[in-house]
Amino acid sequence: MKAKHVTSIPSSWSLLTATLGLAFAVTACQPEGGEKTVGQKVDEGIAKTEQATQKGLDKAGEKMESAASSVSLAMTDAAITTSINTALAKDAQLSALRIDVDTQDGKVNLSGKAPDETSKTRATTLAQGVEGVKSVENRLVVGN
Repeated sequence: MKAKHVTSIPSSWSLLTATLGLAFAVTACQPEGGEKTVGQKVDEGIAKTEQATQKGLDKAGEKMESAASSVSLAMTDAAITTSINTALAKDAQLSALRIDVDTQDGKVNLSGKAPDETSKTRATTLAQGVEGVKSVENRLVVGN
């Protein structure tokens, strides 16, 4: 029966220890003329890699914050539109009217028809009373 040959793979710690030992051995031999040792060059390479990694992480974080802000703004606009539609539906004067509400960056546009000027003004007042509304442009047309 033949014996099987098993090759063992050094563990990560063994490899790291050997690499560090080699680096220390090389750095002990300072070349003449002020040239950088291999160890110093390795240290600089590690530092540059760490800086590049941190820079990449910072950029990724900024992009995630920007995306979250955009989603939050869209959710806020949708919530404003829903709140205004709910307020209009609850109002006895305006519930039967077809008023379109569009919101962008907290700016509300009302469009459609109103039976009279009082109803038109009432729609503006209700929209302005919703939290998060920055302005209201009332484009309702008075008349049947």
